[in-house]
Amino acid sequence: TAGLGAVIFAGAANMLSTPRALRALHPGILLQVRLCLLALCTAICIVLFCGAASAQSTQTTLEASKTQAETHSETQGENQGGDVLRWGTQIAPEVSRQRSQMAWPTRPNTQKLGTARLFSNDFLGDGEDRWRTSSYVFGLITGPKWRGERPGKLGEIIEYRYRSEIFAPDDLTNPDPGDRPYAGMRAFGVHSHAKTGGFDLSFGLDLVFTGPQTAQDEVQTAVHDGLGIAGPDTALREDQIEDALRPTALIEVARSRPLGGFASVRPFVEATLGVEDSLRFGADVMVGRSFQNNLLVRDTATGHLIRGAGEADPGLGLVLGADFAALGKSRYLPQDQGYDLEDRTRLRAGVHWQGERSAMFYGLTWMSKEFAAQEEDQVLGSIRLQLDF
Repeated sequence: TAGLGAVIFAGAANMLSTPRALRALHPGILLQVRLCLLALCTAICIVLFCGAASAQSTQTTLEASKTQAETHSETQGENQGGDVLRWGTQIAPEVSRQRSQMAWPTRPNTQKLGTARLFSNDFLGDGEDRWRTSSYVFGLITGPKWRGERPGKLGEIIEYRYRSEIFAPDDLTNPDPGDRPYAGMRAFGVHSHAKTGGFDLSFGLDLVFTGPQTAQDEVQTAVHDGLGIAGPDTALREDQIEDALRPTALIEVARSRPLGGFASVRPFVEATLGVEDSLRFGADVMVGRSFQNNLLVRDTATGHLIRGAGEADPGLGLVLGADFAALGKSRYLPQDQGYDLEDRTRLRAGVHWQGERSAMFYGLTWMSKEFAAQEEDQVLGSIRLQLDF
């Protein structure tokens, strides 16, 4: 316990030394973050200490019980063994209760249900390399055994989600002064999915990191160097969106309606508050067996529905979707730098193929202009491969 406590406080000291992700915060907010971190680490150490003390107390009780039983047996003889047994039976529940109080809280019957992942890039769509140019999402979904539909309350199914994205101007070596700034993003979050009153409900919180700390510019430069094409130049990388940490909340409410056969329509409403503030509404039409009794998770960048849990029948599935978003604010397009935000429209289509042991998805997403100076719309291509050997 002492060693683990020391590790925790060492980690706290490292966090309190103001890492790059926190330097962009206001000093007052930074102080609150430091105090919260210190309080959290202190609470963890208290819990560990109490747990260790409880364990020591339980061990002492067991040893005392053993000694008393041996003494009792020696003094009373073998004919008194029944009394010892009855006495041991009486203290067993108390020992069990103490052990249960020591246990860390767990989610019973939790198991891996699946993964939701998708890679998107405009080179796979319109063949360009600009604006909302690349994204990747990976979600590890856990919970009780999947029974074909979402559980009745949030918290039973948990998705641990990682996202990354790159935003860039049209020209990486000689950008137009009015084009969007370069921005790298990485996000780590926890989301939950449930079904209540006939509605599919998803809610999650992400920690969104932006700026050079994400090293997305270095990744893109390395990929472009490997392909023998020009990457973002030094001036563009130096002028990219600054380091920041943006907690972001997302909530989606949807409802599926059958259309007959294996077709269904799924209208939805989604709200986001954090790195971007938006209100979005739209619908998806799904045709095919591969969407039946599956947990569907929406990709933030394109809006595509990704299968995250459940078995799918072999065959083809088609999905069509459209949505419209009213945008309040975007940290990727700072309005104080003169960017005029546009409301956004997305149209998408995708094909799922499910084999006996493998699966594949390919989709296209048409995206309207995101800011007034953007010269034209763009098309992203998205792909997911699942190969089981």
